[in-house]
Amino acid sequence: MKRKILIIFAHRAVKTFRRHDEKFLLELAEMQHDRKELIRGTRQRIEDLKKLLLAEIDNIGKDKDLGWDATSLKEEFGKSPANSRKSE
Repeated sequence: MKRKILIIFAHRAVKTFRRHDEKFLLELAEMQHDRKELIRGTRQRIEDLKKLLLAEIDNIGKDKDLGWDATSLKEEFGKSPANSRKSE
């Protein structure tokens, strides 16, 4: 059971890292000509990622891990089906 939880955590951590990395990579690229700003921005992104991953650890084994990751689905597809029906 512990191994399964660790595997689930590892997959979630990879997804969290990838989303974070993709979101901020372009922002940091814009700072490439300002070394101090790039370093400051990078440190902030590292701290943000650390907090996200620690939150993932805190949620291991909680109900959140039992279902779909609705957050990533909403990000990927834009809005929930319930909201799209309301607008019709």
